[in-house]
Amino acid sequence: MVDKDEEILSSHVMEELADQYAIRVLLGDTIPELDPRSFHDFRALANHAAEAERETGIDAGAIIFSWARTSGDYATAAMATKALYLSTGAARVLRKYFSEFVDVEGASLSDRELMRAVVPGPVSSDAPSG
Repeated sequence: MVDKDEEILSSHVMEELADQYAIRVLLGDTIPELDPRSFHDFRALANHAAEAERETGIDAGAIIFSWARTSGDYATAAMATKALYLSTGAARVLRKYFSEFVDVEGASLSDRELMRAVVPGPVSSDAPSG
């Protein structure tokens, strides 16, 4: 079921079953539970979800939105998700692997320009800036 206003909780049996199914598909049988009353600071929520992800392997964003479903606090969950992915996001991971595995010094000038499309910013100290 799709609600016009996504923040309205429906107690309809079909929606509850759909939620349970989606949670099991995305998160498995056991979901790390975060106390709904524990987090009014989105940073703390993001940190706890990231810690739970490291311990369980379950995506921290999914943990956060499972918490939001229980607490009803979608605003805090949205801010926590943004904070989570700003600190551990794809750009940061890409930059890390790029610096570990790409031979920038051996690349031609045109290749260095193309590398900027993958990893923004200077790819080496002698790379052209324009």
